[in-house]
Amino acid sequence: MTKYLYTCYAFDEEVRDFHTVLTTANANELKVNQVEEGRFIEVKDINKNNYFKLTDRIMLETFLHSLEKNSAWKPEKCFAKDHINPSHYKNYFEDKQWLTVMSGIPTFKNPEAFIGALELQIRKYLDRRDRKGEGLEQLRKSRWYLDALINYIENNHVLNLDNLKKD
Repeated sequence: MTKYLYTCYAFDEEVRDFHTVLTTANANELKVNQVEEGRFIEVKDINKNNYFKLTDRIMLETFLHSLEKNSAWKPEKCFAKDHINPSHYKNYFEDKQWLTVMSGIPTFKNPEAFIGALELQIRKYLDRRDRKGEGLEQLRKSRWYLDALINYIENNHVLNLDNLKKD
């Protein structure tokens, strides 16, 4: 079985260099904030004596998934997965969320077209309530888009996703 040593580094502005935040052999201690801007995790394969870096959330999730798949390691809750507004919708383009990017597309700059797109998303999740995944999760996704629609109309056709609550 492959054994790893994890060292988490963060950039220190004062000394203009990286310093060690955590060294552990326990993958359960790895957290998403350890791969945010100015931070990375160095993983040492002790058997092969080689290193690689995890520099973002997707790399960390992929690595932890491969650990789980290829060994008996079962993760504790390293990070909460957001099924309603998952990471692939966040930072979709230049640190903007998918829905924010869609609101900037010329077709959707027309408020009625954008409202129609939101209504389609609401309907899509309502329609697949019993067909795809957990029904309650599909209803929560529909509610999220309904909340976005209400927010858009209340704010005079300006989308402000910061005001949306998360489940």
